[in-house]
Amino acid sequence: MPDKRLSPEEIERNRTMLLHLRTWFLFRDLTQEEIANRLGVSAGTLSKWLGGTQAMSVGQFTALAQLLKAEPSQLLLPPGETEQAAEYEDVSHILANLEPEAKAQWIGVGKAMTGDRPKKV
Repeated sequence: MPDKRLSPEEIERNRTMLLHLRTWFLFRDLTQEEIANRLGVSAGTLSKWLGGTQAMSVGQFTALAQLLKAEPSQLLLPPGETEQAAEYEDVSHILANLEPEAKAQWIGVGKAMTGDRPKKV
């Protein structure tokens, strides 16, 4: 089955999401060829993932994270910024468990603390 053609927006979103993967490869001293082999995909497939022209499944992204000895969320940031990734996970968990009104208040407090002006809805 041929690959689904992605829109320019989808390609850019994929590229942005995977922006730090090459840095992770260097950090773990792995070549793209080694990574492709260990994931059981071709070098061309890995290249398409990195270029954003082919979407990676959640399972593939999780397998890549395991290979790079990282949590999937850590791959969204450069290596060494794992503390920030953990903080993002904490924030996400908090937001997911708040009622809509409490969520809006919590975000408002955060914006007030940082000097960010609340957006008018």
